[in-house]
Amino acid sequence: GEDQFKLIDDNMISMTIDNEFSTNMKSSDFDSYVAWSLDFNNIDGSSVELNVDYTDTVEEIHLVVNDEAVDLKSGSVSVNPSDNVVVVVGNVSDYMTPEHFRVGAAYPNPFNPSTSFEVDLHDNLDVSIMVYNVLGQQVAELANGPMDAGRYTMKWDASSVSSGVYFINVDTGSDISTQKIMLLK
Repeated sequence: GEDQFKLIDDNMISMTIDNEFSTNMKSSDFDSYVAWSLDFNNIDGSSVELNVDYTDTVEEIHLVVNDEAVDLKSGSVSVNPSDNVVVVVGNVSDYMTPEHFRVGAAYPNPFNPSTSFEVDLHDNLDVSIMVYNVLGQQVAELANGPMDAGRYTMKWDASSVSSGVYFINVDTGSDISTQKIMLLK
């Protein structure tokens, strides 16, 4: 039927994986971006090579692999079948902007000597990220000032403080998140 022939026009993106599997993705009218999730099933090996040449494409095109954007105008990208992979045509910054304020759990926890956590900001905000001890004394300042909307990975190196329980406080003025962490030296 009609699926036997795939006519490529200016509104289609053609993708070939390992020079074997190919597909065309029809974009539709979109305000800022359109995105397609890619799943890799029944793939042997540890990685998949995506060979791309979108130099003639007028829109921005990115591959977002585990929340990291890679420009796909030309070249090749290697991904693992277990990766979270999304093709984004249009404004990748809008795609990657979180919809809500969120603070991820610190990992590792307990930790020695450093731990990290993610902060999602849905808007440009003044953000204060402080670490306090159990007495309520500030022991570290990780951020204090304006931050653009997006996802940030924050890291705290606690080499200069003693073992114990600490609290990470993230305050945007409208949202506050506090979590307990434990340093074991």
